[in-house]
Amino acid sequence: MIIDFKNKIRSIVDSYAKATVKELKAQLRKDGTMASGKTSNSITYTLNNLNVQLNYEDSLDIVSKGIGSGKNVNVNNILSWMKSKNITPRDRPNNVQGRLSTAFAISSSIRKSGTIKRFAYKGSNIMKGSGEGTPLFKKMQSQIKEASILYIDNLINETLKKI
Repeated sequence: MIIDFKNKIRSIVDSYAKATVKELKAQLRKDGTMASGKTSNSITYTLNNLNVQLNYEDSLDIVSKGIGSGKNVNVNNILSWMKSKNITPRDRPNNVQGRLSTAFAISSSIRKSGTIKRFAYKGSNIMKGSGEGTPLFKKMQSQIKEASILYIDNLINETLKKI
């Protein structure tokens, strides 16, 4: 009986974690913030004793919060982003050197002013859709409560049968 209860709770929490990952990935597509899919594919979870740990690349935090000034941005990452979003240089030739020069200029601008000030990108705040207080979390809490009530009722009934 106790093992069944533990498995039921684990199953509920596991379903919550899967749904959270699925929702984050869907939100990236919906927001149009997904470029190569690398960030989306990096979103996974691990379950350690009923504690959910979301795992993802740092780029998800950038999508969610933007980048403040003083942060170094890898030029290769900008090149990948440019390719995925089909962005071409405005004032330079659309060749390897022109794209590299544009990516370097974007990187320098982000380092100097960040995306928040320079590009008016405050972030998508995508991470606010996961964790406590969200509809998914409340659903999980409700399911755990229902399973707990059922478990306690069964324990009481089994105890009463023994009396």
